[in-house]
Amino acid sequence: MNPEHSFPGELPRLLSSNRVEGVAVYGRDGDKLGTVAAFVFDRFTGHTEYIIVAIGGLLGVGANYHPLPWSLATYNPARDGYTIAVEKATLSSGPSFKHASDATFDRAYTERVASYYETSRKHQGA
Repeated sequence: MNPEHSFPGELPRLLSSNRVEGVAVYGRDGDKLGTVAAFVFDRFTGHTEYIIVAIGGLLGVGANYHPLPWSLATYNPARDGYTIAVEKATLSSGPSFKHASDATFDRAYTERVASYYETSRKHQGA
């Protein structure tokens, strides 16, 4: 059975990343904060480390991109989107970048993101 296929009424467990781009991201209070722009994964373990949330802009132009530790996001099937365990103000004030090419996920940057969200790299990933 193809892992992206499922039985009627059942959501697939595995999904291609391009099918998740543009999916809504909601805050704890249920308000829509933005959309999924990308996922960042560890090339050696394959574990997802970050969800990149696009906020603002129109069709990706002028958006700000906010990396959020994957451990703070959960899929909400009722909303067909992701809910993140942070407030809108916290996300908006957090580390961000303007263009996908601007982000370099080196040790200093990942430590900055982890410190901001009070997580540690050992708690990230799936």
